[in-house]
Amino acid sequence: MLGFKTHKCDIVAPDGSIRSSPQAMFAGNDLITIKGSQTVVLPGDEIRRELPNGTDETFEVIDPVFYDTGVMGAHLQIKVKRKGAFPHRQGGNYSINISGANARVNIASTDQSHNVTVQGDIFGNIEAALRSNVSDQDRLDQILLSLNEMKEKRGHSGYVAAYQKFMAVVADHIGVVAPFLPALTSYMS
Repeated sequence: MLGFKTHKCDIVAPDGSIRSSPQAMFAGNDLITIKGSQTVVLPGDEIRRELPNGTDETFEVIDPVFYDTGVMGAHLQIKVKRKGAFPHRQGGNYSINISGANARVNIASTDQSHNVTVQGDIFGNIEAALRSNVSDQDRLDQILLSLNEMKEKRGHSGYVAAYQKFMAVVADHIGVVAPFLPALTSYMS
């Protein structure tokens, strides 16, 4: 580009996909020029260039303007805002897609969480677990009565009180219902 040093860069869309990897001229922290007419650059995109230290210098696209005449010929002049430096191909617009019932994200941390996924009818699953593990029939009847009361109050203002009563009644068998507690507490909000 007219004797100015150019650098390979990545144009990264907001969804994390790389639109293209053209050569660009970086003029300070607020203007980037890309020669030619084929490069697609949109507001909200990032322009990233890898620095010699291995990080990516990252700029947010504010206003890309196409010029088809002048000394440089066809080119884009792109007003940008410097976002900073990130590890190569990380941070900024590079996206992380998470899916699944037990999906987790840990960034510079250790995962200490425990996810429990309960399929189907939560109250039916709790009842089945209790029937399999509580041998005293009178005690089981008392616990199931409290469980049914909690089930009936689900989604209503009395749910918290019914939950607390159930927890008091089932306290001796907490190990049986412990895997279901996250699902039960989710009905409190």
